[in-house]
Amino acid sequence: MKILTYSALPFNLAHGGVTNIYQRTSDVLSELGFEVEPLRWWDKDQTGDVFFCFCRTSNDIVNYAKKKGMKVVVEQVLGGLVSRPLWKRRIQKFFKSFLEKYAPSMMTEAYGWRAFNTADMHFVPSPHDARVVNHMFNVSLDKICVLPYGVDDAFLNAPRGQRANHLICTATVTQRKRVLEVAQAASIGKVPLWIVGKTYGANDDYSEEFHRVVQQSHGIVKHIPHVDGRDALANMLAQSRGFVLLSTMETVSQSALEAAACGCPMLLSDLDWARVAFGSHASYCNVNASPTSMAQKLKNFHDQCPALRQDFQAGSWLKQRGCLREILNSI
Repeated sequence: MKILTYSALPFNLAHGGVTNIYQRTSDVLSELGFEVEPLRWWDKDQTGDVFFCFCRTSNDIVNYAKKKGMKVVVEQVLGGLVSRPLWKRRIQKFFKSFLEKYAPSMMTEAYGWRAFNTADMHFVPSPHDARVVNHMFNVSLDKICVLPYGVDDAFLNAPRGQRANHLICTATVTQRKRVLEVAQAASIGKVPLWIVGKTYGANDDYSEEFHRVVQQSHGIVKHIPHVDGRDALANMLAQSRGFVLLSTMETVSQSALEAAACGCPMLLSDLDWARVAFGSHASYCNVNASPTSMAQKLKNFHDQCPALRQDFQAGSWLKQRGCLREILNSI
């Protein structure tokens, strides 16, 4: 079976979780014996049996793929949608239904809503995501498969030893991750914090303010924009006192999974994605808290870390996604 993979966002323009999901899943598919090729938009002779979209795709692309005799499976990161509270999603669905009923088709087609039901299978990382896709787009549950994210072997095999005094946050420095606010809270509360992650742009206001906070923290907050390899990152996580991610938009955070695999106590966003995925294996903080109130939460978490045991069972990408052979052969 030949699988054509597709992502609408070129990886050289942005970095993040989608890149990793695409690359690791492609590796797993190859290990399972599938022939895997990225879609070559310029190649009219390229053929395939399954069209695997790692993005939200248009109605037309799904229709054209199916007319070519291909099955279509979609794994879209719905970070913003699954992070919204239920009441906001209900309002969103009301307006969606209103537009579908009364707006011109040329308007509704642009949203690609029809593709959700035309696709043969949707892969989501958690039961919470499955419920959201079912509720928002009326996709039947038999076309939604929970396919958890995995972690690289470097994190599963990271040596455990004495932990340092600092907390760690591994995230792209961007507004939805609230990295600036976490840095401000750490500086206010005098909580040692390492932030590992790149900025999207060198000159945007958010990045500039973040760098200013780091510089004025007098060493309390340390920014490490680049780590040379997954082994090095795994060692940093395994040696840190605890892990912090207070993002406003996530599905199941791959960074949090990596931290859990390294035995890190975790302080996460008090949102459904985190509570469903990690339950009692993490502590939680209101993502809308001000840096001042967040500082106290961060300090309390830092003090409690030595007594917190992390026994969340993360799995490798092959273990978590080895079922793809059976699923793809069955659709």
